[in-house]
Amino acid sequence: MLETKCPTCGKDDFTNENYMKRHHKLIHDESLVEKRECSLDGCTNKTRNSKFCSDTCMGKSRREYEEQICKNSECETTVYKFDYCSRDCANKNTWTERHNPAKRPEVQKKISEKQIGDKNNMRRKGGHDEDAKKKISEAMSGEKHPLHGVKGKDHPSHGVTSGLKLQKVEETGHRVRSNWEKEIDLMLHKEDINYEYEPKTFELPNEDTYTPDFIIKGEIVIEVKGWPDEKSKERARLFIQKHSEYKYIVVGNEVPNDKFIAWEERDQLKQEIL
Repeated sequence: MLETKCPTCGKDDFTNENYMKRHHKLIHDESLVEKRECSLDGCTNKTRNSKFCSDTCMGKSRREYEEQICKNSECETTVYKFDYCSRDCANKNTWTERHNPAKRPEVQKKISEKQIGDKNNMRRKGGHDEDAKKKISEAMSGEKHPLHGVKGKDHPSHGVTSGLKLQKVEETGHRVRSNWEKEIDLMLHKEDINYEYEPKTFELPNEDTYTPDFIIKGEIVIEVKGWPDEKSKERARLFIQKHSEYKYIVVGNEVPNDKFIAWEERDQLKQEIL
């Protein structure tokens, strides 16, 4: 049986080892995730968060493969290891709804039946107790929710069917994560500002990493924030703490910042960067 007792405070009512590790990271500010060797041959550095210890090693690994263009005829993205740049492009060329087994009605029915009630694996594994669920519900209900009243095109997820699905901005060629990011991308592009989208990943003091949305002239970071959770607030605080050479502007919903601009006042961003 895996150890589910916190080695620091002795708390032992966790349902599994992962919950215990999350508790240890949040409460005791120390990760219990074991470091592993960087996946690049010849590199002896250790990493917790990904296969590679740095963007440099990731780039070297990619260069081991021949550079080519995504095989979807409608896409011009450069790829290295794989034939397609994304699952969407692969599906357009190789899969149809008729051929995809998971799309067949009889398969979908079986999947649905296996996820009902106590058959659902997530329900059996426990989770938050009733008091915690009630507190979370009260904290995020009605006007307390950060996105309360935000509808239609003003909502950061409008038009996006999945949090992992990217939108391509035709004018800039960038693949952004929400309509809010798309609007800021177009604003910077139209103002002919020297900027980059997600150009760099920074290491934080807690051994986590952070990739800002936009960097302008190497001096200003713009973070477009929809629904901020505790992890995103902590990342913002640690980034400001370690990288004071950047002015940190947050647009949307508030997290730690040097300058905050509410989404409905986003036009003020031009005054801050021009």
